[in-house]
Amino acid sequence: MNTQDQDKQVVILAANGQIGIELCMYLQDFENISLTAIVRTEYAAVLLKKLNVNCMSGDISKSRDIQQAIANADLVFDLAAPGRGFINEIKNFYKYRLTQVIQYMKHGSSFVFASTQAAFGYKEPLYTKLKYYFFPRSVYAANKRYAEKLCQKLGKRFGINVFIFRLGEVHGVIQRCSAGLRNSINNGYTFTVNDTPANAIFVYEIAQALVNITKKMESPGLYTMVSNYSWSWSELLAYIASREKQNVIINLIEAQQIGPKHYFIFLKNTIFNFLVMRRDTLMANFPGLSTYLPMMKNKILSQRVEAEVLKNKLNPENTHLTRFIGVLPGKRMESIPDVKSTIGEHERVIQTKLNNLL
Repeated sequence: MNTQDQDKQVVILAANGQIGIELCMYLQDFENISLTAIVRTEYAAVLLKKLNVNCMSGDISKSRDIQQAIANADLVFDLAAPGRGFINEIKNFYKYRLTQVIQYMKHGSSFVFASTQAAFGYKEPLYTKLKYYFFPRSVYAANKRYAEKLCQKLGKRFGINVFIFRLGEVHGVIQRCSAGLRNSINNGYTFTVNDTPANAIFVYEIAQALVNITKKMESPGLYTMVSNYSWSWSELLAYIASREKQNVIINLIEAQQIGPKHYFIFLKNTIFNFLVMRRDTLMANFPGLSTYLPMMKNKILSQRVEAEVLKNKLNPENTHLTRFIGVLPGKRMESIPDVKSTIGEHERVIQTKLNNLL
């Protein structure tokens, strides 16, 4: 048999999350892909097994079968992410786990690490321009940057091809991002968006990227994982609305610019919120404020109530999609095709699989 015709062994670690489950459902249908999903516990494997995904459960450090599956793999994709913890605890998690996984892999195989677009360092409300920031500006981003560098270091040590996926907003049949937009569309929300790219990627495209890596169509490195053929917010909303058989109203505005007014509003809100949260301490030490701080609190609360009433009853509007400015930097995976005309068909296949479980 020709080596190129042999099945490629693909292992998905921590496959029981939203991305992992849908990803496995797609990978099942690719030719010449032999898939193994690995999860921590038998309970986490229940849904995957019902979907007929080849699944193994257990602790990597204790299971010889899991270690062997990793050793035989042509590609390992790690979706694991620690829960809450102190910085040192999370760094220790990554150091232990990544070293453990990569050392079992065969020389010349590929390791793919699931990172995040937040690693660029942007952060609301002051750093909303989508670019690379020297300082990570959040613990989450700092931990992901640490893990990315560690992956690359371990890859060089053990002769493994390392791919870093800084995932954009991930959409799909069971993805939280898509569910939120579907819910707003079904509730009649109007969407206010600008003409910048949505910085989104569908799970099907991630699956295609992994398959392409096994075919040596991409080189190791750090990738910004958004659709290679960018979706505008209007296109993305129209597609999701069509899947729901709904109409959607879209208000297209110009991309916002950061200026003195933006910073003034942020400063004002920060001061007001600080005073309201510290009102008891301030009133105890400054009796003269006992009249003004409750009034300030009531004014803020009444404004929030009015905003909620307008949003949920009178004129529901979603402006959340315009909170960032610009386009994410970084290298894209050029081998991922344009899926705008085909993603609906791919997602219907996944939806059918899920419906058959009911």
